[in-house]
Amino acid sequence: MVDEGMAMVPESVRRARSHDVAYRELVEPVTSPIIMSHRFGDHSPEMAVLTEVVVRNYAGWGYETPTAIHDLE
Repeated sequence: MVDEGMAMVPESVRRARSHDVAYRELVEPVTSPIIMSHRFGDHSPEMAVLTEVVVRNYAGWGYETPTAIHDLE
C-alpha cells in the first residue's frame, strides 16, 4: 500500500529537498493571511516590532489592518 497526499505549501518549503516529494507550481498566484498568535498582555519590544512588520506589510499589500492588531499597540 502506498500512502499519498497533497498539500499547498509556501514556495520556501522547496528548499527542504525531500527525495520523495514532488512540487508543482499553481496556475494562478495565491496569498495567505498572516496568522499571529501571542501571549495575552504581551507588550514586549519584540512583539511591538512584529506588530509593526505585520502592519507595514498589510499596508504594502493594500489590505486593511485587522482591528485586533490595535490591541497590541
